[in-house]
Amino acid sequence: MATVEYRRLESLLKDCAYAELEELVANADLGELAVIWPQFGAMSKLVLFKLMDAGRAMEFYARLPMKEKYYLLCGFSLQSIAPVLEALKPAERRVFVQLPREFYDKMFKQLVTERVEITFPLSNN
Repeated sequence: MATVEYRRLESLLKDCAYAELEELVANADLGELAVIWPQFGAMSKLVLFKLMDAGRAMEFYARLPMKEKYYLLCGFSLQSIAPVLEALKPAERRVFVQLPREFYDKMFKQLVTERVEITFPLSNN
């Protein structure tokens, strides 16, 4: 996996270089990406997440804290990045992934399970 640098990703986001971002995200070390994730703005997070293929997106989602999971779940629809998509040609939009509906259910279940574990910690007693 490739090392991820916040400044590089932020620069590509600013330049709307989505094809290059898609490639970087596809090869990024997901652990490193999770560490720098809080530095990104709201729309940038949605854009980066929607550049991941379904398998990597779910693997990455599992690494995030509950707050970040909640935000990505709220922005599940591809239309959540409509301001970005509107400026692109149809061919340029193809780099963005709309996860299947069953992934929403999996994401929701992970979020709820994590919430329950936080609210009601399991003990050995």
